[in-house]
Amino acid sequence: MSALARLACAFAAATSPAAAGESHLLRGVFCNTEAQLDAAASLLARGTAPAAAVAALNRDAVVCVLATRIAYMIERPRRLAHGPETSGPPHYSGTLVGVLVGDNPRQVDPPVEMFFMPEPPISDPAPAHGA
Repeated sequence: MSALARLACAFAAATSPAAAGESHLLRGVFCNTEAQLDAAASLLARGTAPAAAVAALNRDAVVCVLATRIAYMIERPRRLAHGPETSGPPHYSGTLVGVLVGDNPRQVDPPVEMFFMPEPPISDPAPAHGA
């Protein structure tokens, strides 16, 4: 287990002991709603750079984040069901409970439901919902 994974487990156990085994430290594109995430994915599919796609969506308000230097602590990630017309990286939802900045974890209170495309994709999320 990597040092980052050990820190994720320790942080999850401290903030929400019941979900410690279901937490992931993730980087990627995170949005407030599934529609915003779909819009980001559409821009990325057209060749827009991730930072430019997020900036375009954040024109009027901050609705998406490109987390590359920080990691989001997500509990119970679930892969979202998408129709056959959807291509590109898998989409997920989950509960944001913390942010890891360097070696410093910061709790998010209250926890927030997020929609995201992590890089790399999660290897074993909960089954898709909405299918």
